[in-house]
Amino acid sequence: TWIEQTLELVGSGSTERAGRLLAPLAVRYVVVPLAPLASTDDENASTAAPIVRTFVDCLANQLDMRRAYFSSSLVIYENVAWIPTLTKLSDESAVLSEQAGTDALLTVDLDFDAVLRMGETLSGDPSFVEEGTVHFAAPHSDSVVLNVGGIDVQSRVAFGGTMAFDSPVAGLARLELRTPWFHLLAVFVQVAMWVLAVLAIGDIGRFRRRSLLRKSRRVTLLDSEDVVLSMNETPSQPCTRPSSRGRPCGCVR
Repeated sequence: TWIEQTLELVGSGSTERAGRLLAPLAVRYVVVPLAPLASTDDENASTAAPIVRTFVDCLANQLDMRRAYFSSSLVIYENVAWIPTLTKLSDESAVLSEQAGTDALLTVDLDFDAVLRMGETLSGDPSFVEEGTVHFAAPHSDSVVLNVGGIDVQSRVAFGGTMAFDSPVAGLARLELRTPWFHLLAVFVQVAMWVLAVLAIGDIGRFRRRSLLRKSRRVTLLDSEDVVLSMNETPSQPCTRPSSRGRPCGCVR
């Protein structure tokens, strides 16, 4: 991924501008845990110790990363080239967003003219935005649309992976997530297939037939000394033949 590639460049000492590379993703802080280094008995921790120390040293060499906190358990670096998640880019940064690759990001710090509000959901409170390019620090998706003054602005790929919206008008702007109709159709078909599979495996129809059959059967108790249970559809009649003792035998015909 984008972040993994940037961290690999940092760890190998191939760049001194990690902040610029992470800026389009709105990465403001890089936190490196140091707690495993204190456990000298752990073989994995002792093996990772030189790697972590080397990585921290490489972060210290970055021109756009400032150490904000340090302790025995972790170290935090702040990205001074960071830009917020949802912003209106400056004209220079808007042109730069049309390019892809690390070379474009390493040329200059990204700049923005305004910060747009975002609520707890994607469609938060609308913010007024001037005509220009709005950048959203998230992986590109055609389902995300920027509505500016009632006009839908489709997204384009920015910086090789994030989203940008080139708004031709000024107005209240709001991000909206549009679910394609074929996605809803695919979900409906999948649910229908699961229902059919459950019906086929459970054989609910056979279970219902057995339940109805049990309810239709009646139990008959004979008025005699010997109690006989009958599970027939029609009530059985006791036999009136005299037994050897001179009384009905109590059997069922």
